[in-house]
Amino acid sequence: MTIAKKILNLRKSQGLSQEELADKASINLRTLQRIEQGHTEPRGLTLRLIANALGQSPEDLLSLSTSLDLKEDPTFLQILNLSALSIWLIPFGNLILPFFLWWRYRDTIVGVRKVGRQLIRFQIIWTCLLYGILAITLAISLIRPEGMSPFFPVYLLLGAGFLFLTNTVLIIIASFQLRNGRQPFYTKIFLSSNPSELTIKIAFLILFGFSLSSTTIAQTKESPRPLGQLVDIGGWRMHLFGQGSQHTQGPSVILEAGSGDFSFDWALVQAKVAAFAKVYSYDRAGSAWSELGPHPHTMQQNVYNLHMLLHKAQVPKPYVLVGASLGGLLVRLYEQTYPDEVAGLVLVDGGTEYGRYFINGKMQSPEKDAKGEPIPPIKTTATPEDNHLARTPEAIKAIGDALNKMGLPAKQVHGSFAQLPDSIQQIRLWALGNYEYYAASDNTFLMEELLQLMQARTRNPQSLGNKPLIVITRGRPFSNDTEAEEQKRLQDQKDLTKLSGNSKQVIAHNSGHHIQLDEPEIVVEAIREVVNKSK
Repeated sequence: MTIAKKILNLRKSQGLSQEELADKASINLRTLQRIEQGHTEPRGLTLRLIANALGQSPEDLLSLSTSLDLKEDPTFLQILNLSALSIWLIPFGNLILPFFLWWRYRDTIVGVRKVGRQLIRFQIIWTCLLYGILAITLAISLIRPEGMSPFFPVYLLLGAGFLFLTNTVLIIIASFQLRNGRQPFYTKIFLSSNPSELTIKIAFLILFGFSLSSTTIAQTKESPRPLGQLVDIGGWRMHLFGQGSQHTQGPSVILEAGSGDFSFDWALVQAKVAAFAKVYSYDRAGSAWSELGPHPHTMQQNVYNLHMLLHKAQVPKPYVLVGASLGGLLVRLYEQTYPDEVAGLVLVDGGTEYGRYFINGKMQSPEKDAKGEPIPPIKTTATPEDNHLARTPEAIKAIGDALNKMGLPAKQVHGSFAQLPDSIQQIRLWALGNYEYYAASDNTFLMEELLQLMQARTRNPQSLGNKPLIVITRGRPFSNDTEAEEQKRLQDQKDLTKLSGNSKQVIAHNSGHHIQLDEPEIVVEAIREVVNKSK
C-alpha cells in the first residue's frame, strides 16, 4: 500500500475532511490533495506534521507492512445511526449499541469513526436533557409549597414522550441524510477544532434544556407558600388554614370571606381567636391556592365544597360560622343545609337576600331579576379540564383582555386592606393576579338562589331557632348611597337579628364594609361571646 493510500484511509477512518486534516496538520490544502493523489510524497517536516495529526509516527506511515484497507459501506452508517432507536427497547440503548458498533468497526468502514463519535455525543446530550429535565421537574414538584400535583405523572409521561419522539424524528432525518450521501445534521453541531468551543456548545444545549423545565413551572416558583394545607375534596384541592389546635373543648370557628376576598384577609382576627378556640379560614374554589373545581360556582356548590372540606380535614364539630358580606349569606345557607353541624353564627356586615347586587354591569335584585331558572345540581367531582378551565388559550385571552380594559390586576392594595401586614398584602396581590380567581365568578344563578332564601325566610322567619347569633353592622355608609338606601341597609341589618331568638346587633361605628380589618377587636369579641354560649 502506498503512503498516499495510507494517509487517505487514515483520514477517512477518523472522519476528517481534507480541509480538517490540512488545518490540523498546519499544511497547505493543495499540498495534502497532491499527496493523496500520489503526485508527490511527504518528506521531512511535512511527513511529521501529517503523522502527528493522524496520531501516527512517521515510521508507521513509511512502513509498507502496515495494512489499513477501509471499505465503503453507506448502509452500515445508516444502521449505526438507527441503532440509537434501541432506547425504546433497552434503557440507555441509545448509547450502548451505537458505542459497541462504533468501537467494533471504527477502523474498518469509512466514516464510522466520525459518524459514530458524533452520534454518541448527540445521544449523551439528549440523555442528559431527558433525565435532567425529569429530575429537575420531579424535585421542584416535590418541594413546591402546594405539594406534588395529582396530574404530575401525566405531565411526566407527556414530557418524556415528547423528548423520545423528538429524538426518534431527528435520528430518522439523519438516516435519510446518510442515505443521500450527506453528513448527518449532528456532525455539524460538533464541528469545531477548538475543544473549548465544543464544550461551550454542549453546555449551552444542556442548560437550554434545563431552562425549558424551569420555565414550565415558573408560576410555581412565583406562588407564595400556602398558609395552611391543601385538601382534595373530589378531584380538586382547597386551601384550609387552621390555628388554635391546642384547644380541645368547644366549637370550631369557621371564617367565611366576602365576595372577592381570601382566607388571609382574616389575618387580624384569626390569630386572636386562636387564643381561645380552634379557628379555620379557607379559600373558596378558584381563590388563592384553591383549585377551580366544577362549575358553575353557585352558592349551593360553595356550601357543599366547604362541608366536604371540613369533613375531609376532620375539623371537629360543631361549628361557629363567621361570614362577612356575601359570606354571611353562605354561612346562613350552610346552617340551613347542615343545621346539626352549626352551633352559632356571627354575621360581619353580612349580605342579605333583600339587597342589591352589581352583576353584568348593572344593579340587580332577586325580586326583579330572578328568571325562575332551575339551579344546577351540586357536582361532587371535578376533572382536570375543570381545574384548568382558566388556562385554556381562549380563557387566557378573554380574561386577560377584560382585565387590561379595567386596569387589573391591582399593583398595590387599597382601602382597609392596607392595614394588613406587608407580607399578606403581597400575597393578596398575587392572588388577585390568578385567572382562576376571575373564572370562579361565574354564578349566573345568584338571583335565583337569593329568591329561594327569601322564600325560605318568609316560611320560617326564625330559622336559627335559639342558636346564638351576633349581627355586626358597619357604622359608615357607602359614599354614593342615598339616605333612603342607607336607611334600608340599616333596617335589613337589624332584621337579621330576627333569625334567632338568641341574638343581638353590634354597630362598628368606625368601620366601613370590612369590619374585620377596620375594627378587628369587635369581631374577635363577638366570636368569643358566641363560642362561650355554644359550649
